[in-house]
This record gives sequence, structure tokens and C-alpha cells, in this order.
Amino acid sequence: MRKALLLKLALPLLALAIASLWLNSAVPTDGFLLNLATELIGIVVTVAYVDWVLKAHEKKSWKGTSDRIADRLRTLSNATVSGLRSSLGYGADILNEAVIQSGDVRKINAEVMRIGVHVLQPNLRSRLETLDVQGWKTLAAHLQGTWQESERLLQFSHRLESTDIELLFDLQQETQSALAFWRTFPDIAGIPDEQLPPTKAGTRQLKSAWNDMTATSLGKVINTAKSISDRSNEQATT
Repeated sequence: MRKALLLKLALPLLALAIASLWLNSAVPTDGFLLNLATELIGIVVTVAYVDWVLKAHEKKSWKGTSDRIADRLRTLSNATVSGLRSSLGYGADILNEAVIQSGDVRKINAEVMRIGVHVLQPNLRSRLETLDVQGWKTLAAHLQGTWQESERLLQFSHRLESTDIELLFDLQQETQSALAFWRTFPDIAGIPDEQLPPTKAGTRQLKSAWNDMTATSLGKVINTAKSISDRSNEQATT
């Protein structure tokens, strides 16, 4: 039972119980209102206790599954950012070697996210300018793979928190946005400026504008992957 639903059920009953107690002190009813207040408080306590027991039982029963889903989410976040790192021309040498060799999954995950936020994000726009056609193909393939893996994880939506589902949908949306340039203008993306085909609007300006939009979308991809990573780590500790 969700916390909000529990509050919607409990608060009116508590309010009615308090009102009954107040009326009992002001209006003689031979204990009727006092008994009513007692019954209502008992119902609230019972509902809260049953909810706690059911939650504890469900959590224990599904712990193994939840842990494995959290691992899949963490893997997705790692793969998303690491794939962007590689696609944008960064080698593994930018990662902290001591952390990578530690074998600690959470520390490695945190390091990958650190690289994404503090190294990749500030340089997305300039890195896109350096991509050739093959580089764009590699980037597009990675983004498509990220979308597909997100779709596979959504198959477990009945075991995911609503926030996790929202984040997976956000990740899919941003990967699609980041792919828009390549899908719309494959004859422009990655082409050197001097080789761009002429257009009425100015091909260089068009390419620059789309690179701006792609960089913004990739930044959101990284942020969303970071949020997924943070949530998967939180779930693994609860």
C-alpha cells in the first residue's frame, strides 16, 4: 500500500476520531462517541500494522529479484556512460585506475558516473564537432542499444518503482532526441564543413544548430543515467 494511499485512508478516520472525542466532552452520549473514537483509532492502527506486515513480507519474498533488477539498472547506467565515453573518443585511461582495479562494483560505478558528469558533459559540444561519419554511426549504434536495453528492463515494470519506470522512459526519450540529427540529416552529420552540401538555410549553421541540440540531449542522457545509478545503489542498501 502506497504511503499516500495509507494517509488518505488514515487521516479522515483520525480526524473523525478526534472530532468524536471532542464532541464526547461537550455532549453527553453515554459513551457512544468515546467508543466510536476508540474503534476508529483501532482501525487506523490495524490498517497501518497490516500494511507494514505486508510490505515486510513482500520485500523479503522479492529481495533476490529486486537485487538482480538493481544490478541490471546499475549495469545499464554504466554501459550508457561508458559507451558515450568510447563513442566520443575518450580512452579508458581517463578513469581512475586504482578504482577500476579495486573490483568494487559500486566504486567503479561511481567513477564512471564521475567521468560522465565532470569530463564528458562539459565537452560534449566540442567532441561532437570532431566526429566523422563513422563516429556518428558508432554513437548512433550505442544510443540505439541503450534504448533497447531500457525497453527490456521495462518488461519488469511490475517490480520497478514508479520513479525507476519514469527514469527509463526519460532515458529512452533523450536517446531518441540525441539520435534525431543522425536520423534526419545523415548526409550532414559528421561531414567536414568544406564538404557539406549547399542548402538555402546554410548547411554549416544547420549542422551547428543540430550539434547544439544533440549535445543538450546527450547531457540529459548522462544525467538520467546518473539518477538511475544513484537509485539502484540506494535500493541495494535497503
